[in-house]
Amino acid sequence: MGNLKLAFFLSFKSITKGNRWALVMIILVMSLSFANLVLTPSIISGVTKALNQQQIDTLYGNIVIDPLSKKYYIDDVDNTLRHVLAYTGVAGAAPHLNSSAFIEANWSDKTNISDKGDSGNWPVIGIDPRSESQVTTIHNSLIAGSYLAPGDTDSILLGIEIAGGTEASASSFLTLGSVEVGDKVRLTYANGLRKEYTVKGIFRSREGQADNLAFVSRSEMASILGENIFSNRANQILIKVEKPGDTQNVIAGLQTLGISGTIRGWQEYGGG
Repeated sequence: MGNLKLAFFLSFKSITKGNRWALVMIILVMSLSFANLVLTPSIISGVTKALNQQQIDTLYGNIVIDPLSKKYYIDDVDNTLRHVLAYTGVAGAAPHLNSSAFIEANWSDKTNISDKGDSGNWPVIGIDPRSESQVTTIHNSLIAGSYLAPGDTDSILLGIEIAGGTEASASSFLTLGSVEVGDKVRLTYANGLRKEYTVKGIFRSREGQADNLAFVSRSEMASILGENIFSNRANQILIKVEKPGDTQNVIAGLQTLGISGTIRGWQEYGGG
């Protein structure tokens, strides 16, 4: 008890007779130390979780089926989708037929054919609008216009970092300038085929990679690449699961179905 009384006595004298600014500084340092140990990791964890969810919602879904290692495409997509959608725990599946294109706006205003003008190269993805809306949230990210319909052949959906304008975060020279809904854009695909589209919608998902994508219908992309060969092909199939915590179990189950593709979780592609 004597030691305890001495400790309290010294503490009391230190507070009442000591330098009060030193006491304030000690309290401040302890508070900052507490914030560093508890608050900062919580903020970082929250940001990381948000980044991960954005990638799941816009780029990968929970599970991705890729072609086998020695193939460029997944064949017999319709049959693969039937097997996947019938599996317990799967909420949706969306096939992607991928390409890239040189996209131009206001090309008629160029005084010289060699001028760059408002143009650039971006990925273009052919999607089934209905199945895509069950897996990703692009349809909920529109800031202008409307979403694609299954039968669209002359319409395109642009990410904000392609369309440009005041809401784009990239500099104007990295975009098409300021394309709006209803404007015409011209695409020159990798196979040399050139076609004009009407901008049907512009979206902003706040995920950098997704906002640099353009979407057309999968039937349109198949006609560009070759209807007879690509109508039942895909580069990827994105899958959404009913319960994210069951992702690994669903992957293990899908691998037993004999699907002709490589099945991976989204973490193998991204992550904050």
